[in-house]
Amino acid sequence: MHRHRIGLAIICAAGLAGLLAAGCTSTPLSSSATITDTFTGTLGVQGSTWYPFTVGASGGDVTITVTALSPQSTITFGIGVGTPSGSTCLLSSTDDTAQLNVPMTTTLLAGSYCVDIFDIGNVSQNNTFTMQVLHP
Repeated sequence: MHRHRIGLAIICAAGLAGLLAAGCTSTPLSSSATITDTFTGTLGVQGSTWYPFTVGASGGDVTITVTALSPQSTITFGIGVGTPSGSTCLLSSTDDTAQLNVPMTTTLLAGSYCVDIFDIGNVSQNNTFTMQVLHP
C-alpha cells in the first residue's frame, strides 16, 4: 500500500511538470479578437487629419482602409500610421498611393498609435471620408 502512494505521487508530479512545461513558452500567444475603429472627417486641399488608437497587449497586424471618400472618390491620397506627439502624428509607415477601399497593413507592438490621411496633391476640394482601423 505504501508503494502505491509513492508511485501515485511520482505520476502526479510528472504530470504536473508536463503541464507546467507546456504552459511555459517564449512564443507569444495571439488573440483572434480584432477591434474596429471607425473615423470620419474632412480632407481638404493640402490637408491632413489624424486620429489616435491603441493596439492591445498582444500586438499584431493593423489594417487601415479608407472606405468612403466623396466627392473625389477616384483620387490617390496618403495614409500612414505613427505615434502621437502633442498635436501631431509622427508617421513611421506611409502609403502615398492609397486609394478608396485598398487596405494598408502593418504590424505593430502593443501601444498608442495614430492614423493619418493626407493630401498628396490630388485633393481639389473638401472631401468627406470614412476610415477604418482594424487592430488587436
